[in-house]
Amino acid sequence: MQTKRQSILTAWILKPEGYRRYIMLSAIVILLPIIYTVVYFTGGIKYAYSHTMYLPIIMAAIIFGVHGGFIIGLIAGFLLGPMMPLTVTPVYEAQNFLNWIYRILFFCGIGSIVGYLFTAFKKHYYQATALMTQHQETQFPNYNAFINDFEDSTLTNQVVLTLIIFNYEPLVSLIGRKSYNQFMIDMHAVLTRFFLESNIYQDGNRKFFAYTDQSHFKEIQNVFFETLSNHTWTVNQIPLHIDVHIGIHDPESAISMIDSLFASEIAASHAKKSNSLYAFYHTELSKTSHHVALLGAIPTALKNDELYLVYQPTFDLKTGKIFDIEALIRWKKNDEILFPADFIPLAEQTRTIDLITEWVADKALSDLKEIRPYFKGRIAINISQKNLDNFTLFNQLIQKIQKESLSPIIIEITESDLMQNINQSKQIIDMIKDANIHIAIDDFGTGYSSFAILSNLDINQLKIDQMFIAKMLNSRKDEKIVDMMIKFAHNSGYVVTAEGVETKEAEAKLKELNCDYAQGYYYTKPLTLKTLKAYLKRNPI
Repeated sequence: MQTKRQSILTAWILKPEGYRRYIMLSAIVILLPIIYTVVYFTGGIKYAYSHTMYLPIIMAAIIFGVHGGFIIGLIAGFLLGPMMPLTVTPVYEAQNFLNWIYRILFFCGIGSIVGYLFTAFKKHYYQATALMTQHQETQFPNYNAFINDFEDSTLTNQVVLTLIIFNYEPLVSLIGRKSYNQFMIDMHAVLTRFFLESNIYQDGNRKFFAYTDQSHFKEIQNVFFETLSNHTWTVNQIPLHIDVHIGIHDPESAISMIDSLFASEIAASHAKKSNSLYAFYHTELSKTSHHVALLGAIPTALKNDELYLVYQPTFDLKTGKIFDIEALIRWKKNDEILFPADFIPLAEQTRTIDLITEWVADKALSDLKEIRPYFKGRIAINISQKNLDNFTLFNQLIQKIQKESLSPIIIEITESDLMQNINQSKQIIDMIKDANIHIAIDDFGTGYSSFAILSNLDINQLKIDQMFIAKMLNSRKDEKIVDMMIKFAHNSGYVVTAEGVETKEAEAKLKELNCDYAQGYYYTKPLTLKTLKAYLKRNPI
């Protein structure tokens, strides 16, 4: 995500254009005689003031590359060479020939080297920016590009639309990835008939969003909807059924562009539910206006440190010591504490969930450093099914995690989320495992997966849902289910954690069934970082 400071850097240093380029050139040209004058009137080249001449040389190299650095280095060399005495006072003494020739060559070399290195840096910078801000297969601007463009922008007289293709997975299975990407390119071409190409973005593999001013949208909306409704989409002369729905946010008052985008996504989901081509956003689309307010408040809560983590340890049933610690998110909103169920399902309807997941990972890694003197294990963070659609997010998370030693994070994915798109989930799991990061399947037993599918996944841990743990003491059937889960996990090479352990009897039964680890209020409630540190000091591992 590009900040204002990065934008200034891009405009004035990395890619100055138009008047900025002339301003920078003028600054360099003005600096040369000023520095010459300063060096001369401070006594000549013998004194340290001559080093100031590196400033215009490096500026020229950064802005104009190798040639700019070389030319300004050559000019600077002559100004501080034959045109500059070694000393002016008390005795005027000219430089010898080798002295100023060497300086000219050195200045030219510095300018050329800096120009070459910075040109290479800019090339890699633009390549990295393109990877972050373009869809990697269609090269259209993506969600990150939208954030860069409108992070702090307020929407006035603009309409934002989101188009979602709801049958993405069947289409890819039918026509293949390459043909599907061609279809997305064709759809983009249709959109450019109604919106400026620079105003259209592709989000993942099944979304486009665009914006335009209100007056233009009123002119084109009927033709636009009619075109999409009647258009026959074909790939390799094969007609396709496209389950596309559109959400439109036409705000009555000023609102941030990002909030408007989230609103249009909600409207698109409503259009799908109502089996309509399109739907306009209004507050009734959310369950309550309170939910809308919560969605809009999440980005601000992230900036203002209103979100925080609590930690619930998992205990080794054989040793009684802490095995790992699960990070759980909370939101202190005014005087109220909100739990994940209060806002995570809402965030999952928009891209806000990616912001939350990224924040949780950063915070967990930061807190882990604070407890490292007392705890050498891993911290587990939960990943939403919506995150599984975002390969860019996972690449960023993996890079952050790999900077820490010993792969200190366990990524938890619920079984139900895993089963929504098993092929995509397997790709994510393989990506995580290739980075040597541990994976746990959370809420095991609730996702209707088959043992055959799970046994082929490269995971480390199964966490049995607390529903089974709560029932097993009073139900022989549920006890057998838990026993079967534990045996399956062990036979597949996984370790097993039981969730929701609240009694000594439940712990004893799990030990009897050869369960590896347990977690629940019987051991401790979720702890704040401060309380966790104190707990670990009292119970060293």
